[in-house]
Amino acid sequence: MKTIFTCILLFICTLFYAQEISYNGAIYIVKGKEIYHNNEKVTTSLTTAEKEYVFAAFKIEETKLLEQKEQEKKLIAIEKKQKKAKKELKKRTQVKKTFNVAQKKLEKETKKYKKLNKKGKLSTEKDLKYQKKLKKLQSKVAKAKKKLKKL
Repeated sequence: MKTIFTCILLFICTLFYAQEISYNGAIYIVKGKEIYHNNEKVTTSLTTAEKEYVFAAFKIEETKLLEQKEQEKKLIAIEKKQKKAKKELKKRTQVKKTFNVAQKKLEKETKKYKKLNKKGKLSTEKDLKYQKKLKKLQSKVAKAKKKLKKL
């Protein structure tokens, strides 16, 4: 939204500001190949030297505005890259967090399973449930690891 507003503002400035030229205390407006002063066409009443000066000044102003536009475009491109990098970093951080949580949960459940199995407190049904649970957790860890490598 900011970039659109900036571009519109820059375009409006280009339309109005670039056309006004000050010469000998008078402000001239250049529209195409015509020169106006106080909304009156004065192209024919100016000397060739005055015309050349006004047109040269207009070209200089136009060049400055074009350079400003280029800088603005570069700035917008840099802002876009920064936003993209920030978004990617956020995504990477989230995936890393998910991986760490899944890995800790797997370690915790594995430890719990080994402890219960060692004490002999697991029935065959509970043993199968734990093994299924551990397989699911292992697959979650593997998926998260794969996503992490992908980024």
